[in-house]
Amino acid sequence: MADLRAGLLVAGIVLLLIGVVLVEYPLEPQAIPVNNKGASSIEAVQVNSPLMSQHFEVSWSASAVGTMQYGVCAQIPNAPTGLVGNCSQTGSGSGTSGTFSFSASNGQFVVLFFNGSSGTASAKTTIPTAGVLVIVIGVILLLAGAALRSQPKVQAAQSGPTPPVPPDQTATPPASK
Repeated sequence: MADLRAGLLVAGIVLLLIGVVLVEYPLEPQAIPVNNKGASSIEAVQVNSPLMSQHFEVSWSASAVGTMQYGVCAQIPNAPTGLVGNCSQTGSGSGTSGTFSFSASNGQFVVLFFNGSSGTASAKTTIPTAGVLVIVIGVILLLAGAALRSQPKVQAAQSGPTPPVPPDQTATPPASK
């Protein structure tokens, strides 16, 4: 029982550590759309991460100078000019290439615009689902290991010579002839 308890505690601690690493550096990056600044429709990605903020990494590369803009908004703006004032967090970078990163909370919308000639822009986000799941399993194992109390082992009765049993005194002696 003590081995099971120790095993559960060790497994729980190991899973907690792995889960923390996976939350910080998730395994499942997802591409998100980047709009040309002149686009008539605005696409946005809504953050769906109730436990923690979601991290975004944006990069661009162009043969000529271009500008990358982002906004973290409560609602989808109707134009790139709507980013300023309508969004809680905005930023931009310009040049022939660059990267930047930011975080957004659950329920917010992330909008990305690239304005430049003959360039490419990409953005990815990491969703920490696997890390959160591993942390939850680690906590469950830790709780199960803590719930198991080490119980003292019951010692078997010591075996030794058995004392002789006295003859039955109530029995009648055999009759002689």
